Amino acid sequence: MALNIVRLVALASLAVIGASFGAQPANAVSLESHHFVRHDHAARHHGLVAKRQATTRPRRCRARTSTLANGSSSAAGTSSTSAAPAPPASSARPTTTPAPAPPPPATTSKAQAPATTSKAATNNNNNNNNNNGGGGGGSGKTGIAYAGNVNVPAFIAGSRQVKYIYNWSPWKPEFMGEIPWVEYVPMFWGEKQAGDFDRLVNRGYARFALGMNEPNQEGQANIPASRGAQLWRQHLQPLKSQGYTLGSPAPTNAPSGKTWLRDFLNQCGDCSVDFIATHWYGTDAQQFIAHLQDYHNTFGRNLWVTEYACQDFSGRNQQCSSGQVSSFMRTTRDFMEGASWVQAYFYFGVLHDMNNVQYTNKLINGDSSPNTLGRTYIGY
Repeated sequence: MALNIVRLVALASLAVIGASFGAQPANAVSLESHHFVRHDHAARHHGLVAKRQATTRPRRCRARTSTLANGSSSAAGTSSTSAAPAPPASSARPTTTPAPAPPPPATTSKAQAPATTSKAATNNNNNNNNNNGGGGGGSGKTGIAYAGNVNVPAFIAGSRQVKYIYNWSPWKPEFMGEIPWVEYVPMFWGEKQAGDFDRLVNRGYARFALGMNEPNQEGQANIPASRGAQLWRQHLQPLKSQGYTLGSPAPTNAPSGKTWLRDFLNQCGDCSVDFIATHWYGTDAQQFIAHLQDYHNTFGRNLWVTEYACQDFSGRNQQCSSGQVSSFMRTTRDFMEGASWVQAYFYFGVLHDMNNVQYTNKLINGDSSPNTLGRTYIGY
């Protein structure tokens, strides 16, 4: 009996123990509990790392070390997302400086005109003229100073009065073969074009070359006379032995222009300056004539007038009407055609965009054909 009671108590104890643990395996509880503890610890650790990276990443600017690059997957992931941000497009700078466009024409207070886009045609040579600063296949002294997208052959329209073309650069236009009686005249505009000038202008490329453009004027060549003499010896004087006739730097008609040119010639006494180039803007034809006479008497050389127009830059804004421009052109052309020491002249007007020069001076129509003033200029 006592034995039976002991057995019943033992069975009851087993039943109680079985009810308390039921269907859950004993090791499952411990494994799951341990796993969750590890995962939670790891999750909290990565959360701290992420927060720390969030506060420090924007300040990083150096490349990551090989230690991180070759480290754990976490380190690799961090390195892949912590590169320094790219700068905004507006602040980005090119890795190289673009080559400057051919410098434009201008005068004492005139806005710059666009540079020609025509490239050089290196094999167009016109060698049918004597080499004395004048003469040529054309019967006159008329020159074309042009810039931009102008159909120059259409403007010339077969006129044999036109003899010279320049475009404020050393790049010979490709259309020169269409007007074989006209000579291209390269210009050493200033230091910005020195490399192209030296590369292009050599024996047979042309017969004449012009010096710096308005060296006394801010915004143009703008160099001291002493520097002008240095540049002349380096870039222009060597052309003399190659058969070139050389024109001086062309100053403005401000008093500083004459001073600059006098200083240049004094400091370049051993230089071959075959003729004097000059610019003139104003509204009085007689003052224009007096300017040319003064330059001829002062410097004792033949002249090329490489820019001129009936334009007031005095600040009074007393501009020429169409009729006044026409009268100015006739008077000045008649004088220059009759003066043997004026050997070429170039009116500022063969441009579609005249900038702040009055459009009454414009010589071309929209299709580049000569307008009424242009036909007067080229001899029709």
